Amino acid sequence: MSVLNRFFAVASILTISGCAAVNAPEGGPRDETKPVLKETSPANGSTNFKGKTISLIFNEDVQPKDLNKELIISPNTGNTYTVRNDRKTINLIFDKDLEENTTYLLDFRQGIGDITEGNTAENVRISFSTGNFIDTAYVAGKVIDYITSAPENNITVGLYPESDTNNIRDHKPFYFTKTGADGSFALRNIKAGNYQIFALGDRNNNEFYDQEKEKIGYLAQSLQVQGRTDSVILKTIVMDFRKPFVVSVENNLDQNTLVYNEGISILKFQTLGAAPREEKLLVKPSEDGKRIVVYPQNGTLPQRLLALSTDSSNNAGVDTVKFALTGKKAIPEVLTFTSTRTDLPTNTRNEIELIFPVPITITGNQPFTIREDTVRSITPAYPKDYTLTENNTNLKLYYTTKAKKTVELIPDTTQFAAINGTHFRSQVLSFGINNKAATGGFSGSIKTNYKSYWLEVLNEKGKVIRRLTNPKTFRMENQHPGNYQLRVKIDENNDGKWQTGDKKLKTMPEKIYLYPKTISVRSNWEISDLMLVF
Repeated sequence: MSVLNRFFAVASILTISGCAAVNAPEGGPRDETKPVLKETSPANGSTNFKGKTISLIFNEDVQPKDLNKELIISPNTGNTYTVRNDRKTINLIFDKDLEENTTYLLDFRQGIGDITEGNTAENVRISFSTGNFIDTAYVAGKVIDYITSAPENNITVGLYPESDTNNIRDHKPFYFTKTGADGSFALRNIKAGNYQIFALGDRNNNEFYDQEKEKIGYLAQSLQVQGRTDSVILKTIVMDFRKPFVVSVENNLDQNTLVYNEGISILKFQTLGAAPREEKLLVKPSEDGKRIVVYPQNGTLPQRLLALSTDSSNNAGVDTVKFALTGKKAIPEVLTFTSTRTDLPTNTRNEIELIFPVPITITGNQPFTIREDTVRSITPAYPKDYTLTENNTNLKLYYTTKAKKTVELIPDTTQFAAINGTHFRSQVLSFGINNKAATGGFSGSIKTNYKSYWLEVLNEKGKVIRRLTNPKTFRMENQHPGNYQLRVKIDENNDGKWQTGDKKLKTMPEKIYLYPKTISVRSNWEISDLMLVF
């Protein structure tokens, strides 16, 4: 049986009776009453229908509302139609005869409203059969995001007969519907049998899975549909199989920038030749990971290297990159630094993180002096009281505050400089004093039989702020007040990667465990004894 294209252009022909236009009455309360379906032809639930016209009669004047997008007709049979509107009546006139011995379901969703205020008619749905009986099998369930478990709204859920060689990449579904705001769906009047079921975030509205940015959900095994099948859970995920690659290299006199086609999470460099070796370079990625700034060391960069990149879906790319220190300077002549903190709790070991716009080199052992309450000075020692991140752009200073009012951080700009030798502007950072701890924490343990997994801590924006490999216990200290989530990605096949599935949609993504409760961190408070069992 061929497949129906629900998005063929619909010719709306309005047959208007009388001479006067129908307008909303002036004055008085606004009409908020929804149209009510009074009669259909054929009658709902009827059999042996032989016509080509479907009529719906309402209790008031109505009109189509984006009907070509809202109307769902299943099964898909390749039969296009025209819509005619005659006051209280909506007619669908099919171009070809309907399929023999077939149960049809027409779900108008939000596609019909009254002619005055546009109030939408609800639950306008009709089923009938061109044969002796109506198929009554039913499939219902919910679609959620695989990573977050959030419900998926307006997702296409489709069924393909197991015996059919058609698939979601090159054919439209035989039966389909859309999810509601809570992710729920229901497929009605289905012929009993075995089906493949898919959930598709159809970005281009063509009912094909033809974009790698589209979310897809599926079951690895076919679904046996007999009578009523409830509680089907489909989890959607972006199946990204694209390899990252370098689009361009931007050359400057003091840095080069690799521009990638997508955000990357890991970047390594190797020399070319028969015996390649890893080459360590100072880099700084942009927030989205698409731009990687590479800085020269001792004023030079290798001319050619292999750039080995990995994206968040573990797709690996290899590029031969040519570096050249030419053109204008990109690093500003005047440089400043910032801090993530504005106040400090007293009598507490604090972590002050300093953020630099470019990698730095530290040449002295006392790059900063701390002045408390304008009178007491402390000189932390480098590297004992500091941690410099791998890309040399973030410096963490650890110190216990004794101040009562203010703390000032005073740099000695002769003891550190940008990677190109430029010194930073002499600036003083000031911090207020908070008499109670500004941070909190949480800790717990993990009980599992899995050998390989990753524990991820997510902030309120859903961003991963910490990732631990195979921990049995965990402790998150100095967390800012707010809500946090715990997520575990499970490496079921122990290959060191979390797999999202396969291109043929036959292998399910590896499992994810979400801790069911939100962790609310408060100042000066620690939550303990959390237990993750998976």
